[in-house]
Amino acid sequence: MESSLERVIADSLECDGTLLPFMPELLGDLHSLGSDPDTIAEMLEPHISPGSRVLDLACGKGAVSVVLATRLGCRVLGIDGMPAFIDAAKQRAAEQGVGHLCDFHCGDIRTFRPDVRLYDAVIYGAAGPALGEMRACMTALRGWVRDGGFVVIDDAFRRPDYLSSTVADSVRDLPTREEFLRTFKAYGDKLIGEREFSPEKLKTMNRMNNRAIACRTARLAERHPHRAALFCSYMSRQYFECYVLEQCCQCVTWLIQVQKKPA
Repeated sequence: MESSLERVIADSLECDGTLLPFMPELLGDLHSLGSDPDTIAEMLEPHISPGSRVLDLACGKGAVSVVLATRLGCRVLGIDGMPAFIDAAKQRAAEQGVGHLCDFHCGDIRTFRPDVRLYDAVIYGAAGPALGEMRACMTALRGWVRDGGFVVIDDAFRRPDYLSSTVADSVRDLPTREEFLRTFKAYGDKLIGEREFSPEKLKTMNRMNNRAIACRTARLAERHPHRAALFCSYMSRQYFECYVLEQCCQCVTWLIQVQKKPA
């Protein structure tokens, strides 16, 4: 049975479903929710031009979309299931003077249907398994891109030397780099870019983000004491997930060029 949109969003945000109404506040100090906008812009810059049409799936607060519009002049359609995130994305685009290039909609990326024309590039950044396992995900992503267009995937693979203790149980089913690459090449598409996120940068980012989230967690717990245990549990899980990500995984951004698709 297909999961509800709320369940998919909760999984992507690594939270309990009952926390969803509080996530906009908990993540209020974080503009970018996973992907590094500058990395994606740098990887795409040699391949697309002003006016290129880009689809940003699970766009969050629009960090990647706004950078692509600002730096590269792209026309971006961003879709996310959280209304508060879409509102923040629209506000950010207006503040940066690219509201005319960015179009944000609240919706379910699993049921999104593009218009007649296909996109020059599609971004799938830190969205987890929202579109299914990687083969199904890649099938969907390349279906939204023109022949010769680009797919950007921001994810993490299981390091071959990952910890074998119970700490690493949550990543046992995560694909290895080789498994990801086999999926990308299954249709004959071409991997033309790969950027690994440095462990030092990841740790610095995680510490900064966790400090911000912890402050908001404490304030929410004071205002909603009957939910204090729920907020504290979420914060504990954040620390744990960050530790596992730092110790067992390699965060990476891939750029794939879609080859001619079957008629």
